[in-house]
Amino acid sequence: MPQQDLNALHHNHPIFDLRDHRGGLNSVKTSVRAANTRGDPFETYLRGLRDVMGARPGTWAAARTALYPQLPPATGEALMLRQGYVSVNEEHVEPFRESLRNPENYRKASYRELADRVLKHEPVRIAGTVYRRYQALEDTRRGSSTPVAVRQQVEAALRALREGLACRVRSNGITTRHLVNLESFRNHVSSMNPHMTPAEIKSWVFPELLMVARHGGGVRGNAIASGLAGGRGAAGGAVVSVLFEAGHLKYEGETLQLPLLGKAAVAGGTSGIVGGVAQNLVMANAGQSASKNLIGHGLNSRLATGAGRGLGGVVAGGLAAPVFTTTALALDDEEHSRVDYLATGTRAFVSGGLSSALAAGVVGAIWGSEVPLLGNAVGFIIGFAGYYVVDALTGEIVEDHVRRGVEGSTDGGR
Repeated sequence: MPQQDLNALHHNHPIFDLRDHRGGLNSVKTSVRAANTRGDPFETYLRGLRDVMGARPGTWAAARTALYPQLPPATGEALMLRQGYVSVNEEHVEPFRESLRNPENYRKASYRELADRVLKHEPVRIAGTVYRRYQALEDTRRGSSTPVAVRQQVEAALRALREGLACRVRSNGITTRHLVNLESFRNHVSSMNPHMTPAEIKSWVFPELLMVARHGGGVRGNAIASGLAGGRGAAGGAVVSVLFEAGHLKYEGETLQLPLLGKAAVAGGTSGIVGGVAQNLVMANAGQSASKNLIGHGLNSRLATGAGRGLGGVVAGGLAAPVFTTTALALDDEEHSRVDYLATGTRAFVSGGLSSALAAGVVGAIWGSEVPLLGNAVGFIIGFAGYYVVDALTGEIVEDHVRRGVEGSTDGGR
């Protein structure tokens, strides 16, 4: 599920970048450091984890104040310690976890400090002794006079301590290769557009374009990004269509019928694939190019963003809507003529294209190119309502016009 951007709430938020739906606090870290370089290959991640554990008291206090201003300091710090974690490059997750599990690494001060931060807030009591330092536990474990039962408890405590630290490591969803691609893209965009401000560049670098750049750009990047968008569109389209079909059956007082729900899923999934692929391709290419050119000619960046995203919306909606309606016709077990498919498909093309352009354009103009979760939700509502408004105003006219035109030309040819 999408995470809350803490930097949007507090400029340059201390330590943590995102908050997930369960309250987890995510410190996002990336690294392109090679494993064979000198020093610890996970130095960047260790620094991030040290901050998550409160190794810098001033920054730790600032983060607590920003996150939990209404709570007592001790309560807020306990919440941060319990809920904080660091997310690292996708292929570094398991190696870094194993590094944190490896007892040999705790000979290093940087690793012991992490454990000491945990023990400071959650000390371990064994055989009447309270341990607040990792080294103290190690000394007891190695002591020649330590009873076997106590040594076993200490070893279990040390393993649990290291495992607890390892569990604070998650994936940031990006690989090092993707990170390098994006950094190369950023440098290229900056060097090719020296006359534009960062804010202007940000307004036309759409998420779809970043997805293409992430996967290497060009034909390959477009193919991968569009494929991912199509997959998400298929899943979303199928779910929404099934929910609406189930709601319609419930409203009509009919029992839920799996064949009807299955057909709705097929129609929604098929149109979702088409819409997702089309939107990603257009947004990442013609859409962002149009926005960039409009900004270059002096148009307000918000309006330029809305225009570029509206272009993607009209293509995606104009293709997805007729695919849905014609697929639904093909699956409804009734006879339909070529005119039926053409007329209803054209009607859906007009209504879907205009309503999607409206939704994408308005959301882009208001929220900009990033289009966060709220923007997506509002866009869905605008597009859904817009479809019915546009269809109510033009649908019958368009469909009737197509039917008369096709049937007229057929009659004239006899």
